[in-house]
Amino acid sequence: ESRFPQATDQTLVEKFEDNLKSKNFWRPKRVDLSFGIHHYAGKVLYNASGFLAKNRDTLPADIVLLLRSSENDLIRKLVTNPLTKTGNLAHTKGKAAGSNRSTQRSSNTAKGDSGESAHHPRETTNMRTQTVASYFRYSLMDLLSKMVAGQPHFVRCIKPNNDRQASKFDREKVLVQLRYTGVLETAKIRRQGYSHRVLFANF
Repeated sequence: ESRFPQATDQTLVEKFEDNLKSKNFWRPKRVDLSFGIHHYAGKVLYNASGFLAKNRDTLPADIVLLLRSSENDLIRKLVTNPLTKTGNLAHTKGKAAGSNRSTQRSSNTAKGDSGESAHHPRETTNMRTQTVASYFRYSLMDLLSKMVAGQPHFVRCIKPNNDRQASKFDREKVLVQLRYTGVLETAKIRRQGYSHRVLFANF
């Protein structure tokens, strides 16, 4: 939806409602830009106001032109070097001089005979074809691949009480923490045999 010029936050929520046919999604009545998600930890209500603008996360073209003409090498590289799918600067060894020359050429072509900018380019930064959500998705995929390769072990720290007293166990407080950290949901998944089956005695 972020790629459509005429899209609005209202159309985004309407498409959510049309495509997310699930008992875990609902729209409250008489609230235009709100929608709810029933997470495993409980129901959460979201307000979609500003969702598309935040997801596009674009810079005005005149700001980018200004940064590209900066005398500071770091600032110039931030807006000229290509980005990876996760939004990080790509390694461009041996191409720094070429990128500087291309930056100067692009700056010269953007100026008219009077020395002023003839037009603003459609692109703003290297991120013009990506959104915040897509960067987050690729970053998450990269993190998961590294976790699978490394076979990490997690230690969940549960706070037994708010009084900092030994041998005092607050059942409700612990239950809330187990629910919100996903431990109960993970135990349910393991009992169903995903992603691996363990002996019942060991479980």
